[in-house]
Amino acid sequence: MDPNQIIGAGVDAYNALDADSKHALTYPSAKTLGNATDGLISLICYPLLKAQIFTQEKLKQYKLEVKEKISEIPENNRDRGKFGLVLKAIEESRYQLNEDDIREMYVNLIASTLDNRKNNFVNPRLASVIAQFGPNEAEFLKIIYHQKNQQMPLGYLNIKNSKNTNIIKATNYLCSCDDGSYLSRKDESIDILRSLGIIEVTNDSWLAAPKYSPRYQTIENILKNFVNRSLGENESLELNKCCLKINSFGRSLCHCIFE
Repeated sequence: MDPNQIIGAGVDAYNALDADSKHALTYPSAKTLGNATDGLISLICYPLLKAQIFTQEKLKQYKLEVKEKISEIPENNRDRGKFGLVLKAIEESRYQLNEDDIREMYVNLIASTLDNRKNNFVNPRLASVIAQFGPNEAEFLKIIYHQKNQQMPLGYLNIKNSKNTNIIKATNYLCSCDDGSYLSRKDESIDILRSLGIIEVTNDSWLAAPKYSPRYQTIENILKNFVNRSLGENESLELNKCCLKINSFGRSLCHCIFE
């Protein structure tokens, strides 16, 4: 759409608002924050709806989810002091309304921004970080967050040569979850979450508590079945034990989007 079409779509969206939403946008208060946010979503997302980036049903679902989430905040805890960050979150979210997990993150972030029990954790970077998630990153971050202490053991296999210092990485990461499951093919998500400053992965240290030892052993056993090359006379497989955990910024983010 060209700029004039976008402006025209925004005007159409505003004219389509009911009187309560228009008044709430102009004079937002604790009681009317739900209507004000509903109106903002209409104004910001309508141009993309006209461009068929998402459907009318997805937009209605988003607005309903936000309104319901805000209604759960006690009125005396509703805070419009960071309403500008609500605007930023809505702007970032409009490109991801078709992704249920990511839309849910934005719904929770918007509510957290309006809740004085949480919004001290909210800063402009949160909405921008979520915008860089794909469905795999959203799903994997939720899994990590629900591990005890928001950490998990993981590892990969190296091929070592006893005759020289050559070390060849033989496999990707394998992650061990508290529920007994093991996750593979998460290297790209790990790289993305790490580059966004949400998680830390240590390749030279690991979780030393005795309860983690059998999990590292299982990681090694499973990975050995993935190695499809023959080892030379002086070569051997060795597990590189690692640890993945959510850092302080990641915990603030997760507090706002998962709780």
